[in-house]
Amino acid sequence: MSVPALTKDRNPEHDSGDTTIVWEFLKNTRGEVLRIDCHTWKGKPLIAIRTWFRDRDTGELRPGREGFSLTPDRLAELETGIKAASEEAAKRGWL
Repeated sequence: MSVPALTKDRNPEHDSGDTTIVWEFLKNTRGEVLRIDCHTWKGKPLIAIRTWFRDRDTGELRPGREGFSLTPDRLAELETGIKAASEEAAKRGWL
């Protein structure tokens, strides 16, 4: 199942018109999407990793409660954690 990308950010917390979706993939069969984007909020640059869900009435993707944002200076730390999780998953034979 392919995930249609939004051309316009629908998250009212983001500063208008400055969101760039850098990665997204289908999370489950309900149509939820895990999305990574770069945006500013109150003038502060942020990276958001969040689950988006499909609105039942409109069919549009909307931001869900699951997720977090971090400042760009924390990306290296997150990358280290993801690499460690990948290595552990490989040791367990999950990959």
